[in-house]
Amino acid sequence: MIPTDKLLHFFGGAVVALLFGGGWPGVAAALVVGIGKELWDLAHPKTHTADVWDAVATVLGGVGSSLMFGGF
Repeated sequence: MIPTDKLLHFFGGAVVALLFGGGWPGVAAALVVGIGKELWDLAHPKTHTADVWDAVATVLGGVGSSLMFGGF
């Protein structure tokens, strides 16, 4: 079973990529957002937990939506 947190990151990355038109710009935006979110989490350890797999899930969501809707 895929954890809910990873699914939320995946779908968040998908939305970000589509907002940037899909393709490489969309994937790049998902990458920036995914890494940025985890850096934020790393800087706020009392209230957030950084996880590299969250960033991976965000980027994969961007790739998936770009392949399906944004085109390469």
